[in-house]
Amino acid sequence: MRRVWEACQQQPSPISQLVFSTFVLEGFSIAEKLNIPSLVVSLFPLELFPMPDGFEEAVQEAYPAQYQAWKGKHNLWDTHIKPWMWRLLLEDQGDFRQDVLHLPLLPDLAQAPQLVYAIDPDLWQNSPTGIPVCGCWSLHHVVDQEPSLPPAATTVSSPTLLVHFGSMDTLANVLIYPTQSDFVTHVKARLDELLTTLDHLHILWIVSSDTLRTYLEQCLPSTQERLQILKSTGSHASLLQQHPSLVGAVHHGGIGTCFTMLELGLPQAILPFKFDQFYWSDQLAALHLSETLSEHASWVPAVSRMMMMKMQQSSKARAAALDWQMKCRKNTARGLNQVIRILSQSDSH
Repeated sequence: MRRVWEACQQQPSPISQLVFSTFVLEGFSIAEKLNIPSLVVSLFPLELFPMPDGFEEAVQEAYPAQYQAWKGKHNLWDTHIKPWMWRLLLEDQGDFRQDVLHLPLLPDLAQAPQLVYAIDPDLWQNSPTGIPVCGCWSLHHVVDQEPSLPPAATTVSSPTLLVHFGSMDTLANVLIYPTQSDFVTHVKARLDELLTTLDHLHILWIVSSDTLRTYLEQCLPSTQERLQILKSTGSHASLLQQHPSLVGAVHHGGIGTCFTMLELGLPQAILPFKFDQFYWSDQLAALHLSETLSEHASWVPAVSRMMMMKMQQSSKARAAALDWQMKCRKNTARGLNQVIRILSQSDSH
């Protein structure tokens, strides 16, 4: 985050507004330092990661006067701090404020920015009231492209499965598995079974680092010609353009990847690792938009169904996929417009 602050200082023109996510709450303190309005975006339901037990009591004991002020007339504690701003009171945030920004240890929580959810409302069955749900978007999102699907095909010469776990492939040995080799062993067993059982299937495994790619190439037999390992360099949309034979994707279940697969009309199955991924895996399964995988059970049935969906798409299946594309893009356009309005209002004050 020190580099982010340095980048803010090196901009050719002064920064007038700041949009940051609940993953990077240092943005709150940077906006405070620059004395500019900000907008905070959550990519996950906040209730999935609530304030830890005993945290409120610890804050009350350490900062009694501030706690009473936060619980005062406008009850900032219950309306803003308890749902998400409590993370600003963690030690790493205090260190960043004091050591990098040279601000007081405690943030000015009375200046609570507008909170919005960057989650598609049709994928979130129990969204909260009072907080705008502005669709899944980024500031670089293209919203004026007409929804379309690749042409239906009854046969594909080399049906290819996309496997992409995002940053989870390098974090797995830290978060879940004792070593990197344990993660590779589990996934390799599933991929070996797919290649043995589905003899026409090819697999494109996208990894997040050259180090991991080199490691996998050493672990996996060079004779396995139907398994290709590449370092991630572009978007999923560009991958689909480069590999029109893609019939489905196995991924970690991050909401951005889930949403992108729906936008692209690509069947998907989810192997959740951590964080909100189990939640989105359950949500999409309940909507019959995905299946949940385990590293301990066969992936053959799910991948076979994805291949059938993609290679023998009925008009009904294509209509359903196109409908989801249209809903996703409509929600994104509406959400971005809502965010722009919020930013415009804050800029005028």
